[in-house]
Amino acid sequence: MSITTKQTSRPTKCRAAIELHDVSLCYKTAQKETLAIDGLSLMVEQGEPIAIIGASGCGKTSLLNLIAGLRKPTTGTVSVKGESVVGPRKQTSLILQDYGLLPWKTVLDNAALGLSIQKIPRKTARKKAMEALRVVGIEDFATSYPRELSGGMRQRLAMARAMALETDIMLMDEPLSALDALTREELQNVLLDLWQSESYAQILVTHSIEEAVLLGRRIVLMTPRPGKIRTIIDNPEMGTREYRQSAIFHERCTHLRELLLGDK
Repeated sequence: MSITTKQTSRPTKCRAAIELHDVSLCYKTAQKETLAIDGLSLMVEQGEPIAIIGASGCGKTSLLNLIAGLRKPTTGTVSVKGESVVGPRKQTSLILQDYGLLPWKTVLDNAALGLSIQKIPRKTARKKAMEALRVVGIEDFATSYPRELSGGMRQRLAMARAMALETDIMLMDEPLSALDALTREELQNVLLDLWQSESYAQILVTHSIEEAVLLGRRIVLMTPRPGKIRTIIDNPEMGTREYRQSAIFHERCTHLRELLLGDK
């Protein structure tokens, strides 16, 4: 089976969930300016899972921050559901590598934190949070504290907090990188199941080739800084856990590895 590599950032005709047009981001200090992203354009369909991979410092995290409304582009435009991103929006969830949990709050209260910030009534917030904990399989630990959880369970809690917000855009910045191999594979399956059941647009930043191929219907390979899109690899076969064992999965991983090595 042949590998498909696309040079375009535009998916099939469909209303875009996320659109970046000619976006650049420059960090300025008193001593220097650093161009993190340069002229990047990308469209993500509603319900489409995208994986972004590239060398450290190529602007992957900055790209998520732009979409999340945590930073503004130096030039270009960022829009979600046809509206310009001018700040954080309620339906966009961001999962970070360090989980972002509050150690003095219980698992249930951490899961309900985003809803509380949105001033959702406490009873409603806790009900939604409890349902999210059930979906990720840690409802029995609702009264525990983050320090009492394993790394994998803390990551499940971070996922539950995002799910409780009834998200339509899921952004993830290396969420599984600190986990051991087996736990990481288990939670990759959880992410796959959640995307299939919830049908949100998903952007995953990762350094793992296998993770990118498992969870990205398109894989965006970025150039070293300043970050641009080098190429986009179509990966239409993804969508099941069994994909890991297929010949095309391993072929596509090999192809992506060769492209990354070419940037060294």
